[in-house]
Amino acid sequence: MTPLDLVADLNAEDYPQGMAISQAGQTMQLLLVLKIANRSGSSLAVTTDSEFASKLHALLVA
Repeated sequence: MTPLDLVADLNAEDYPQGMAISQAGQTMQLLLVLKIANRSGSSLAVTTDSEFASKLHALLVA
């Protein structure tokens, strides 16, 4: 996932452009801080051994 992907998703949910950009940046940083994702260039990839990421995924697909 890149910041642009997240901005596009938020825009599709009718977020104003400025808010979408701000929320995307904050979300990307939060995923890094919580070690749910690792940076790979300009993208983030889910940390495969993150217990938190596994629990979030289980909640989202339920």
